[in-house]
Amino acid sequence: MASAGPKTGGLPSGFIPISDIVQHSRAQPGTLVSVIGLVTDCQLPMPTSGKDHKCALTLCDLSTNDVSDGIVVNIFRPEAAMPRVGYADVVVVHLVKVQRYKTSFLSLITNYQTKIRVYSASKIPRPPNSAVSALIKEGDKFEPSEEINRYVPRLCHDMNKDSIMPSEAEFQQRASASLNVKPKFCLLSDVNDGKFCDLVVRVCRDPYDHGDKVTLYVSDYTENSSFFNFSLESIKDLVSRRGDPYGYTGATNGAVEESGKPVWVGPLGKRAVQITAFEPHAGYVREHVTAGTWISLRNVQIKYGHDSQNLEGKLRGDQDFPNKINVSLVDIEADADGVDQRAREAARVKEAVRRWRQYDAEKKAQLKQLKAAEAAGVKRKAAMPAEAMGESFCKNSSEKEAKTKAAVKRARKKAAQRGETALKRQQPCSPQAEPNNTNNHGDVSAPTRQIEVQLNPHVKCENHSSAPTSHIATIIAPSYHLTSINNEQVNVRLPFINAKYKSYVRVVDFHPPSLTQFAVGRNKPKYGDILLSDDDNSSDDEESATPDQDATWEWRFSLQLEDASPSPSPQRVWVVVDNAEGQQLTGLDAADLRHDVDTLSNLHDRMAILWGNLGEVKDKAATKKENNGRVAALGGLRAPPPDSSDGEDEEPALANMPFACYIKQYGVPFQRGVEAGAQPVQQWTRVFALTGTQIQR
Repeated sequence: MASAGPKTGGLPSGFIPISDIVQHSRAQPGTLVSVIGLVTDCQLPMPTSGKDHKCALTLCDLSTNDVSDGIVVNIFRPEAAMPRVGYADVVVVHLVKVQRYKTSFLSLITNYQTKIRVYSASKIPRPPNSAVSALIKEGDKFEPSEEINRYVPRLCHDMNKDSIMPSEAEFQQRASASLNVKPKFCLLSDVNDGKFCDLVVRVCRDPYDHGDKVTLYVSDYTENSSFFNFSLESIKDLVSRRGDPYGYTGATNGAVEESGKPVWVGPLGKRAVQITAFEPHAGYVREHVTAGTWISLRNVQIKYGHDSQNLEGKLRGDQDFPNKINVSLVDIEADADGVDQRAREAARVKEAVRRWRQYDAEKKAQLKQLKAAEAAGVKRKAAMPAEAMGESFCKNSSEKEAKTKAAVKRARKKAAQRGETALKRQQPCSPQAEPNNTNNHGDVSAPTRQIEVQLNPHVKCENHSSAPTSHIATIIAPSYHLTSINNEQVNVRLPFINAKYKSYVRVVDFHPPSLTQFAVGRNKPKYGDILLSDDDNSSDDEESATPDQDATWEWRFSLQLEDASPSPSPQRVWVVVDNAEGQQLTGLDAADLRHDVDTLSNLHDRMAILWGNLGEVKDKAATKKENNGRVAALGGLRAPPPDSSDGEDEEPALANMPFACYIKQYGVPFQRGVEAGAQPVQQWTRVFALTGTQIQR
């Protein structure tokens, strides 16, 4: 086993160069080897759950002199038998076992045959003298040979310490810091922003490779309210973009692979979290991790994602130990009995597996109940006459379209007779609003009259049963603050207040006028881009520029809402719908609607549930306006409509149903224009936004 040459400096017989282990893998796990190396890092002895302590030494020799790759020696012994090492000491380790534990890198671990002796760096003479005088008396009953004693000075003085060694102060600081290790393991239900933690989790889908990093979705089957709420719809959209995370190649049925294997094997709800693993962890994930794998993650940083809505995890490299891998596979069948660290981890895995199996059993039971209910519903439908099935049970799209047109015509007649605009297709539902006890500041004060309307059953809002309802007039009324100026009571009008209102409304207009403009694209900033300041007015330019293929798409549109209760002059308010509320309202992720036909079609269907025939009304109005413009251009001449038009030239009446929603008020800063050279004056404008509302199919 002896080696000699310029790389090893003529190792003593029976010893191997460290590079044979860490670089060339010539020593397989389980074999016993002997090494001599210079100490470049030390983790001081720490108690384990058993009788032994543990310390770890990083050793380098002449074979790793230029690449700074060392080998970690894990030493398990009683504290009194631990070797005492210092900065740049030389350590002789005889008969130590090669292992691969948790990572793809090999390391060494002591056993009952292992012998360790230490040479003090400050006493090692220059070659060709013997280093026997530098041998520390304390240690194992193993006397190094004269060949070893003469090799130690060559190793100590020929090493390129500047490239592989930290400073002595840094070495001591690292050693002291190794004692300040706090238990980091926690469940996903207990993680929060800014926390570093160790996790035992199951991978929910195959990792996505970004090149320099890998994205994982993992779960330990506990729930966290700050996680993204995974639904069947969002998972289908997520898994349909395997290899195409932004969906540019078009959506596919991503629920299962072509082989029939499910792609998403994790839980629904807020039980899974996204983890981004950077190198060197990403390389290990690519080779060893797939959907359904149980893994251990160490030192994961928890923080809010770019949307500031949901928690995510980051697994970064270690600057002190750049080759350290913090991802490892775990054996769900491992024995949890014992007293060492592996037994504790096995117990955690078994508890996580128990939660997984419990969740899986509950899911299967619920699916069984749903299938039974669906089968019973099919039987009831088959027994019903076709006339009783109603619009939602139309046999095909043409029949459904015919029924929709008939319903619109009936709505026109009712509107002409009663002066109403609500399309009453459902059984009356008359929620009684509780007295509105909020004034303009959201405080308890004046009551509001009861609202009795029939609501759209397919539009739901947050379930706050005690929340009072407010009319639009109350919501848009200005707010005042009573204060004292020069000892006089003065009501100061506030530019805005932060408030949230529940109201019964219907949609009477929307903007932009085309559904294809309901989503906007934002180009991702590229490396080297100059960040624009607040004075650059960059937002408008960024949105008006043509989005590139890496653009991210967000919902952004506005709805004009009107009081649901009949009134000679109903109040109206424009509310904005941002990306988060747009996702909740529609149940869809924003996309390039000019090219994504499927998403556009789904959006059209869902908004029709919300606003009825409003799109048709707007189209008719736009057509009429265009025709009137042509008539004016022709001097007012207009041909009579053909006999077959049957009144199609009439302007249709708006036919939709009111719904319950929440409206929030807040302020947005802007700078009023001033004369050149003067300081800009910041002011606030009041904005209303839709929130907590969802269209249910």
